[in-house]
Amino acid sequence: MHPPSFTMPTTAETIHDANYHSPIVTAERSAIASPIGWSSIFGATAIALGVWLVLHLFGIGAGMTAIDPDNASSLRGAGIGMGVWSLIAPIIAIFVGGLVVGRVAPTINTLNAAIHGAVVWALTALAAMMLLAMTVGSLARGVAATGSAVGKAASSAVSAGTGDGGVSMSSLGINADDMVAPINKRLQAQGLPPVKADDLQAAAKEALQTSVRQGGVVDREQLVTIIARRTNLSRADAEQVATQLQQQLNAAQEKGGQIASQAGRTAMQVAETTGKALVTLSVMLTLALAASILGAVISVRRERREHVVLPHASTVA
Repeated sequence: MHPPSFTMPTTAETIHDANYHSPIVTAERSAIASPIGWSSIFGATAIALGVWLVLHLFGIGAGMTAIDPDNASSLRGAGIGMGVWSLIAPIIAIFVGGLVVGRVAPTINTLNAAIHGAVVWALTALAAMMLLAMTVGSLARGVAATGSAVGKAASSAVSAGTGDGGVSMSSLGINADDMVAPINKRLQAQGLPPVKADDLQAAAKEALQTSVRQGGVVDREQLVTIIARRTNLSRADAEQVATQLQQQLNAAQEKGGQIASQAGRTAMQVAETTGKALVTLSVMLTLALAASILGAVISVRRERREHVVLPHASTVA
């Protein structure tokens, strides 16, 4: 009986281990010294982005299909489903990118494969953030335009006028004709000339401008004086008109205050929602990084099993 002998496969070059010869082809050995395979990384990143897009579109389509037009509550369920899927889809996509880069990158080193997976994750995340930034920028411009319009409306309602007379009684919901109609009816019955709506409009405009200079507060006595001077009404009639006008102005100011308060609450809610979204995004990106590294390591270990050939023992009699 002869002791067992090992039959070694023929190879271009071998690396000597302490116990046996484990052949690795020259191309693979030289690749171990190569730190980064950028062509593999860019290809894997493109695949990850493509898979992400497909999965994202699938999630949106499935969520919108689940909406029942006759059931408004179905919007909530569909929104939750699409939100959860939007967190899962990138993890799956970047895991696929890690598998690809681990398979095609010129390395069979586990640490190097993990680095390749991390770089794929970083490039994919940066590309996704750029697309997200452009999308959010477009939405923000639209929201800013809407907010500007709302802010102008609130400012007009709160101030109840501007220095150049840009806000009229009609813009505040006050009809001058309706306000002077009962007074004119009584004046005509007494054979006196009626009050013109334009005169009342001018009086209200002057009162509004004065109130703005005084901090938005309408002084009743001053309002009565202006109306009496502008319209030639008696003191009693001027007080009656001033009462109606002040009620309308107070209502407009209260409405403006409510709009401003609601705008402030909305801004705070947007800030809170944005903060939660950023926290969720950071968690998702961390999981995606782990998925990319895991995919690369799995691929490179499989690659190692396929290319590293262990010696075969044979017994020679």
